[in-house]
Amino acid sequence: MVRGLSGLVLDHSAVLALANDKPDMVNVVDQAYETSTSLLVPTASLATALIEVEEIHELNNILTMLDRIMVLYDDLSTRRAYNIHIRMYGEDVVKSEHRLSLGHAAVCAMERNWPVLTTDDASWRFAGSEISLLIVES
Repeated sequence: MVRGLSGLVLDHSAVLALANDKPDMVNVVDQAYETSTSLLVPTASLATALIEVEEIHELNNILTMLDRIMVLYDDLSTRRAYNIHIRMYGEDVVKSEHRLSLGHAAVCAMERNWPVLTTDDASWRFAGSEISLLIVES
């Protein structure tokens, strides 16, 4: 499934699927590990997922899974957040559909030409054809 890719960008739904130990997501991450495929976690995706974690075992699942494989992080500075908003949404004021975590993942994917790993393809309707999705059932 992930063979031949240089990397995958995880959105917040992918991180949550890891938290909930969803078998299909764990399988994709295991395949990434076996094929030396990099996983990039935008810190906005991680923060958004951590806000939604309800149980301590979910937090432990995230930390265990992300610690055992080669994971890259893309930090979110104030300047980077502004640039992401401008690149994804233009100079409009922030609207409810402008989710920073999705924009951050989208920009990371476009910059690297990597697909986004997600369980929530409906949230990605804003993204054009420049972003490919690897959709995993949750």
